[in-house]
Amino acid sequence: MNNPVHKARTNMNNSDFLLKLSIITSYDLKAAALFHSLIKSHPFMDGTKRTALAAALYFLERCGYLLPQSLPLNHVVEFCIAVAEENLRLSRGENLKSRSISDIAEWLQKLLNPTTERS
Repeated sequence: MNNPVHKARTNMNNSDFLLKLSIITSYDLKAAALFHSLIKSHPFMDGTKRTALAAALYFLERCGYLLPQSLPLNHVVEFCIAVAEENLRLSRGENLKSRSISDIAEWLQKLLNPTTERS
């Protein structure tokens, strides 16, 4: 069975992921951990970055966060691509800082609160 759902379950090491998620107490950090795990495990041939963002936003919405009517598309695309390509760029010797789950949580907070200045 080599479909994307099976790959996601296998690649994410569900027990480790669920344990980490249960230790994290804030919803924004849990959403960031979900985003990070999906985007780094790359379980789908196409749509992984969109799925990671949608899953994080859906999770936050279900936890009571208000989502804006629209998101800054270019900013969101650039961030998702940057996170997805970190490992490749690091393996090529590029000098960059990997985004932590805390960094992603901060980005999500700024994304959902448009009055906060974006970095």
